Amino acid sequence: MKRPFLTTTMALAIGAFLLFGWSQTGLTAMSEPEETLVAAARSGNTDAVRESLASGVAVNARDDDGTTALMVAAANGNLGVVYILFANGARVNDTTTNGETALMLAAHLGYTDVVELLLAHGADVNARTVKGETALMLAAYAGHTDTAHALLAHGANVRVKDQFGGTALKFASTYNQAEVVHLLRQFGAAE
Repeated sequence: MKRPFLTTTMALAIGAFLLFGWSQTGLTAMSEPEETLVAAARSGNTDAVRESLASGVAVNARDDDGTTALMVAAANGNLGVVYILFANGARVNDTTTNGETALMLAAHLGYTDVVELLLAHGADVNARTVKGETALMLAAYAGHTDTAHALLAHGANVRVKDQFGGTALKFASTYNQAEVVHLLRQFGAAE
């Protein structure tokens, strides 16, 4: 029996970020100004992000699950917002309670430009969730060849396994991501 790649929690969290936003998920312990920052990060409203930060909102505020505005901006591909958050001290390697990072969220959704910016700001290319999943596994599973290439070019480990023994190559193969399979093999992945 094949195990679904995404954990139920990870899939629900990503879906909640993208579909409903922060305050509607019931997961928030943020103040109203912090929620405003997150909403602006999600929508890509750079002016509202600047205004929130200028008013003193903490750039690294976290909800109950540890999610930050940087993670939300990355998960929505909002490159301009990511730049602003970095300029104001956003921490690139913060994790949710499940170990997800901004890099993982951007990689899973194929936002290569955001992935490259996160890596340029020191994102840990081999960070792992509590179940051992990596950004490369997420990109491979979803078939994002360009994103996987960016991760590999920055040293992503093609041989790392999650807690169930899955690798990026295994996920790409299982989900018929032929281009990603070819790329991973070029970088030394083997079954």
